[in-house]
Amino acid sequence: MGGLNQTFTYKNFDLNVLIRGVHDFDVLNITRSATLSSSVPTSVEYLNRWTPENQTNIPATGSVLFNSTRFVEDGSFIRLSNITLGYNLPEESTIFNSVRLYLSAQNLFTITDYSGYDPEVSATTSNVSGNADTRSSVDWGGAYPNPRTFTLGVNIGF
Repeated sequence: MGGLNQTFTYKNFDLNVLIRGVHDFDVLNITRSATLSSSVPTSVEYLNRWTPENQTNIPATGSVLFNSTRFVEDGSFIRLSNITLGYNLPEESTIFNSVRLYLSAQNLFTITDYSGYDPEVSATTSNVSGNADTRSSVDWGGAYPNPRTFTLGVNIGF
């Protein structure tokens, strides 16, 4: 895992960028398995499942799919975790010691081959581990991805 945090400044502007990445770890995508093995499949993959007439490497439905290594995926990713653009008002243009306006975005984009919503999942059902959302690298139940947020703010120094 690694990251880069860099701040650039030019006159009264500042730009901060945080890029993080993780390489070579696996995620068990049980959610994908469930879309293939449920009584009402919701995956396009299901249309190409194994049948006597269509002998593919996609297994026919059944609960045994949950325990298959077929759904272990590479979770490597690079993510723009934070980017903030700020502007400091000149001191003579304000009655305060300092005023900084800024616009910030978190989780703007993620580059990954993981087929689920977010490779940084940490979710499982309580009947699997005893506690929900405590097992990392297990995507069970369509865990919520890290939210993309935008913030517009003002810092005032007195």
